[in-house]
Amino acid sequence: MEQWYTNTDIEKQIPDFEMSFFKSLYGFRYYLDFDSNYNEIAFLEVDFLLEKDDRKFKLVMKFSNIVSLYLYRITGNENDLEGGFTIENLKESGYEKRFKYLIDNYETDIIKFYCEEIEVVTLEKREF
Repeated sequence: MEQWYTNTDIEKQIPDFEMSFFKSLYGFRYYLDFDSNYNEIAFLEVDFLLEKDDRKFKLVMKFSNIVSLYLYRITGNENDLEGGFTIENLKESGYEKRFKYLIDNYETDIIKFYCEEIEVVTLEKREF
């Protein structure tokens, strides 16, 4: 099965990418806008910190047509995702189009939602 990050900058810059590289959530923007069919839908852009060995990356992702957004315990600088962050493709489970992906941080319960599409906006190597 094709991964959500196939043919993105993630695959190009971090060829051995794993979900365990997600370390923290440090920014997000929720807004309503229109899709290509002029339907009003919800969008969420999220800034993540990724770590691979001694390299750090800022990853900005855009999630479209989100539903059931759950945010909990968002703090100034302790939004740790380690050990339980997943992006699960639900297509093979028979879900409708708008529930194509489940984004879940099941250990620290910071964020959880369903969405229709995922876009990797930017991935930059950073010195934090």
